[in-house]
Amino acid sequence: MLHNAYDTTVCQDYRIDPVIERLSEGYLREELQPLEYFGVKNYAIWMITDSNKDIPPFSHPITIKNKSLGDEELTFVDVRPYTKYNRNSDKSEISDRLNFQSLSLNGFLQSIWTKERYQDLLTAGSFPLALYGRWIATNIAQKLGLDPDNQMRITIHVMFFYLNQFRFNDIEYSEKELARTCTQIARASNIAFNQVFEIVNPIYKGYHIENLIEAIKNSIDNPRIDTLNVPLLISIVTYGWRGANAKEMMAVGIEYPPAWLALSWLTLNERGFKNTPLSKLAESMSKRHGGEDFARNLMRVIKIESSH
Repeated sequence: MLHNAYDTTVCQDYRIDPVIERLSEGYLREELQPLEYFGVKNYAIWMITDSNKDIPPFSHPITIKNKSLGDEELTFVDVRPYTKYNRNSDKSEISDRLNFQSLSLNGFLQSIWTKERYQDLLTAGSFPLALYGRWIATNIAQKLGLDPDNQMRITIHVMFFYLNQFRFNDIEYSEKELARTCTQIARASNIAFNQVFEIVNPIYKGYHIENLIEAIKNSIDNPRIDTLNVPLLISIVTYGWRGANAKEMMAVGIEYPPAWLALSWLTLNERGFKNTPLSKLAESMSKRHGGEDFARNLMRVIKIESSH
């Protein structure tokens, strides 16, 4: 299970140790402000603003837990690209609402994730699972010219990969857990349970894109699938968004549920993203897969967690 966005394939080579050191120092000196958005103020999430000039820039939320912070698990978001200092009010104000909202949502969800409240996020609804499976599997199949049976197999592996990311250990699935997981996939994909069970069994492990690709290749006997690799898969599925760090955010979302949950919520609730390919697909799937219920439930989880 991946803890931070910086554990993902696309971000794992970034040097964030100097950033973490400065964040810890800034927090201990009480130089940071708690994040306030979606009608809640959260003292587990802290903003880096224009006044924090000694902290290097970073694109994705960072969660830190160490003794210098009193063993608290704190999440930090760098809002400097999306805010502007106002001399009259003597504080930073939002200058780019769309990207500020996107980053704030990612921060809230990562904070919940790192508190190990995985099931609260997963049970918000099946819409993100359905969107994840359809988006990734369809784009792979179309790019490689695969037939419907191959696409069905990819859909099952992609959905299983997504659900597996919510497991906090690598122990073998029990029969009950495997059956429950296959049922979730069957309902979200409209594929028969027996087909799902046959394809995901035996179980593979791993939380990175390379593990998903390995499972797909082991399941499909088609020379066209041999060309699938990590760079190709990332390029295939990350064109569907806009905004700051759009491609990277989607690449993170492949391996990191908080980022995908944020994308899923934004496709349904933010008009600024309405014309993106991912949002168009989400709109077509929302009614059938409970998009509105998911969006409402996710916001309820955020507000409950922020009140603790």
